[in-house]
Amino acid sequence: MRTAGLSPRQLLYKAGPYLIMLRVEPAAGSDRLSVVGQILDEANPKRAVENLAVLVFSGEETVERTLTNRLGEFQLEPDPGEGLRISVGVPEIGSVNVPLPTAGSKGRGKAGREGARGSSRRIKARQP
Repeated sequence: MRTAGLSPRQLLYKAGPYLIMLRVEPAAGSDRLSVVGQILDEANPKRAVENLAVLVFSGEETVERTLTNRLGEFQLEPDPGEGLRISVGVPEIGSVNVPLPTAGSKGRGKAGREGARGSSRRIKARQP
């Protein structure tokens, strides 16, 4: 059986001591994506990572934004499109960019940290 569009994806990224967990799937009753995630400090899981800015970019344009709650959780519903990425401002590291899977993608991709000079560094990407 063939399906159109994005199938649900669970993604796990690591940047320094932080884990970024994502679930990406079509939003119920809409043409938008549902992106539910959590950011944890792996070295100290009880440490609050609240009020971190989480942005969705399409190219250079911010198309959706939110803040993490006291448990590091967040939810976004951007319009689907090619080249979407999430940017999370994490302590001690800066902005970590995570690609969002699109229709037909395997859910794997590069993630990088944007430094002061705009350089990027790959971080580990795992798909559970």
